[in-house]
Amino acid sequence: MKPYFLTHPVGILYAVTLLAWYSLEIRQFVRQRRWRQDAADADPQAYPAVFLAGALAAVIVVVAVPASIPAAAIGHAATLFGVGMLLLVAGAGLRVWSFQTLGRYFTFGVKVSPDQPVVTGGPYRVLRHPGYAGGLLAIVGIGILYGNWISLAALIAIFGALTGWRIHVEERALLTVVGGSYGAYAARHKRLVPLVW
Repeated sequence: MKPYFLTHPVGILYAVTLLAWYSLEIRQFVRQRRWRQDAADADPQAYPAVFLAGALAAVIVVVAVPASIPAAAIGHAATLFGVGMLLLVAGAGLRVWSFQTLGRYFTFGVKVSPDQPVVTGGPYRVLRHPGYAGGLLAIVGIGILYGNWISLAALIAIFGALTGWRIHVEERALLTVVGGSYGAYAARHKRLVPLVW
């Protein structure tokens, strides 16, 4: 069973939204490479290549599963499209807001410098990792758009594991390099979900 957006003209909206989001991600990647050449790599394993490998696995799952296991279809295709698009746009928006708030300190590889301030403005007033929260929210939206319970669960599992690992590496680096000021901030703010974790 094909996802709703592949059989209706609204698929153009999905394609344009993805293109806009990915364009902003690429722009930020290029900018941060120029800005952060002086920062130390906290962990060479935490580079975007790991996320790209995970993303490739997720794309394969999200495309192959709905076609091969149609019994796991979620149903209510038009409603799912609306919910999925809402989550995709909200998640991408939160991620881009995080880019703007951190400025030159937003990096795709884990890079930390001793002069790095603990940013507490914008979405960082509420969460320690709003960029990751936004990315996960957008991924959940994409999973819903494909309309299959198994592919949605696989997307959440893949990106949830990658994000959890990345948060662990990043927080360890921040506590080591930035120190007590980050520890104090972390004690008062949840990582990804307000009031939960």
